[in-house]
This record gives sequence, C-alpha cells and structure tokens, in this order.
Amino acid sequence: MPKPYQRTRTRKRHQVKLPSGSGLATRFQKKKPKTARCIKCGRPLFGVATQRTAELSKLSLSEKRPQRMFGGQLCNTCLSESLKQAARSPVEA
Repeated sequence: MPKPYQRTRTRKRHQVKLPSGSGLATRFQKKKPKTARCIKCGRPLFGVATQRTAELSKLSLSEKRPQRMFGGQLCNTCLSESLKQAARSPVEA
C-alpha cells in the first residue's frame, strides 16, 4: 500500500527491478519545485535556485539567491521602481 501522500495520479511512477530479481517495485518521482516569483508583479526571478530543500541546503548562500537588496523577493524592475519612489518621496522629520 502506498503512503498517503503518494496516492495521487500527479506523481509519476516508474518500475524498478529489485536486486533480488524477484520482481518489480513501483517508485514515485518527486515533484519539481516551482520557480521563484516576484512578490509585486509575479514575474519569474532569475538567479534564484529552484531545487528541493535537501539539495538547496547544500548550496552556499550566494548560490541560493542574488546578493542585493530584496534579492530573491523582487525582480530588477520592481526594485528600481520602489527605490525611485522612495527617493522621490518627501522625508518626514
């Protein structure tokens, strides 16, 4: 009996021969994670790793996301627009 999270048709299955030669076993492929998206406009972010958490934990911080303000959260156009807006707004004293 498969585990409860494997009882769905969205997980791809493939047959694997057992080492004993007694038959076949069904293995379920893991789902690929979705690409990271901008929180403002929803465009896909470039430079952000899209891997499962086990592989992502083995990467260094600079490989996981860009090293700039709001890296991994905002795309470059939304970031430049928000910086322009912040610079143009009057400073409250």
